Amino acid sequence: MNHQEMTTFAGRFAAPKFANSFLRSLASECRKLNMRSVVTTSVIAIVFYALVVWAFANPNLPFEAGFLTLALPWQFMTIFFTVVGALAVTSEYSSNTMRTTVLSDPKRTRSFLAKITAVTLFAIVLNVVLIAVGTTIAYLRLPNFDALNEGFQPYIMLVALLTFVAILASAIGYMFRSTAGSITFMLAFIFFSSLVRLIPRKFFQQTLVQFTPIDLGNVALGGTEALGRPDQFVSSSGIAIGVFAAYVIVALLAGWALFKKRDV
Repeated sequence: MNHQEMTTFAGRFAAPKFANSFLRSLASECRKLNMRSVVTTSVIAIVFYALVVWAFANPNLPFEAGFLTLALPWQFMTIFFTVVGALAVTSEYSSNTMRTTVLSDPKRTRSFLAKITAVTLFAIVLNVVLIAVGTTIAYLRLPNFDALNEGFQPYIMLVALLTFVAILASAIGYMFRSTAGSITFMLAFIFFSSLVRLIPRKFFQQTLVQFTPIDLGNVALGGTEALGRPDQFVSSSGIAIGVFAAYVIVALLAGWALFKKRDV
């Protein structure tokens, strides 16, 4: 066997070169979200949302049977999106598989972006399922229900808001690397930051409180009339969701920087 034949023989049976890509990393991260804890949390979220919408879809309640019927439970739903977003990251640290992830894709930025993209896609799908379930229940319970009484924009805002919560939780997960710590921080940030209104100063009660997650969410979904402060700085749904997006961007940059710098 001459040199050329040897080269052909060796090349034919040599191990194929593996070139990782963003799509490969994304597919891997999407498969990781099929873990029991994430699936269980999602199922509980759907059941809980269905029960709450069933309770709110009451003809005797004093509000219009439309988008508001589906949006009222949004504060409760942030809990489930927080858990899903945090578990997507912290479960890898707790099970010590983050090291395997880093070894399989040495480019940590690509791995980070793939994880965040997977969480984003999962959160959007979960949002769509929730809206579909809620709409079905509302139509069954309310004969005069009009899902589009306020158009499509409020639904876009609702999906964006809850998706941002999941992304923010994932970013915090990269920072804390602890499931309990990440979820605790997120819930405190979402639900307890509004307590600044108890400080007897105008700045806290009228200005700073506008930038807390609950107030931002209420404005994003219901406009300034949701808070009864028409002269406030956060004066539209776009501004509210933009401020929330700014929080997410800051957390993502911090999580990315720490993920690149620290050992796993």
